[in-house]
Amino acid sequence: MFELKETQMRLLAAIHQAAGTAPGGGASMWSIGESLGLDRDKVQDLAMDLNAEGFLEIKSLSGKVALTP
Repeated sequence: MFELKETQMRLLAAIHQAAGTAPGGGASMWSIGESLGLDRDKVQDLAMDLNAEGFLEIKSLSGKVALTP
């Protein structure tokens, strides 16, 4: 079973908050990661892990992501 870590929970919560007001329900993982004080490598690693576990959908190569239903 996959157990979410604090940083993963913070990223998911920030995506949820940002996507709630964004058209199409997506948000930029890069700008969200920056707002959380994370570097791009860390954001990418977190997003790939969350995607692999089914929590996050990568919507574009430019970093748009959305929470899975």
